Amino acid sequence: MIVSPALGRGTRAAPETDGAAAVTPEPVKSFMRILSQSSKLGNPRAWAYIEWQHGGSNCFIGRRFELLGSGLSLFAKKLIGVTTAVAVVGALLGLYVAGWATSFPKEVSASAAPASSAGANLTLETVAAVGAKYSSHPSWVSYLVRTGGRWQRTTDFKLPANSVVSVTIYQFDSPTGLRNPFMSQVQGTVGAGAMLDGKPFNAIPPEEASHTFAIPELGVFVPLAGVPEEAKHPCEEAPCEPSTTDHRTITFSFRTGNKGRYRWQCFVPCAAGWYFGNGGPMQTLGYMDGFIDVV
Repeated sequence: MIVSPALGRGTRAAPETDGAAAVTPEPVKSFMRILSQSSKLGNPRAWAYIEWQHGGSNCFIGRRFELLGSGLSLFAKKLIGVTTAVAVVGALLGLYVAGWATSFPKEVSASAAPASSAGANLTLETVAAVGAKYSSHPSWVSYLVRTGGRWQRTTDFKLPANSVVSVTIYQFDSPTGLRNPFMSQVQGTVGAGAMLDGKPFNAIPPEEASHTFAIPELGVFVPLAGVPEEAKHPCEEAPCEPSTTDHRTITFSFRTGNKGRYRWQCFVPCAAGWYFGNGGPMQTLGYMDGFIDVV
């Protein structure tokens, strides 16, 4: 009997016929078994051993293909290496995304206002650099909130529903400027205005804006004027105290309305070193944006 190359595709070779008509190859039974062996050097080796059975006879033809061991082809080694590297990188990315997606700043409740006002007080500050005391990104710009007599870096606030919230913001950063002049107007506040260093205002020049405090779903937009570049006592990093460094003081009030979770953020592209100033702290909870839980 002659074994033809077709055996590798699961067919039986045609027998010699001495001039008679050739017999069409028929399908044959085949199976594979994995053999293994340990070399003297402790290098595991494994083969796929494929056998073909011819018809109903007891004749088997087999071939052994090495899968692992010293005989592994260069292509196979590269394939295994690339696959392992991709799996490791995928696992690390998964852990990073999972950590980012489940990381939220601690929520802080606004302090209660006098009983006669039936509202709450919220005291914030904006700083040019949050500092190593508060963050692993010390150069990032950030909001902080006053609670328990100290400054805390969080942007998740709890406010009472259907109440008037009185906000005081100490602004320690220099101007960055607004790309959209519409944001330089005070909107959605009680009395349709705010106070800047004790004086009422309804808008500021767009180029003088350092940050904004905005709650789009409630229609609240308040621009925050920057500290002049020539200030003699600027605050380099948080915590910044109004009694010792140059700043601007902005005060205003707004109504919370119904219960819900509302996003608030800064609309000034103030993330220095990021593409168009919109990365890093501008898109990370706990710095220049967060949530207000109205309860």
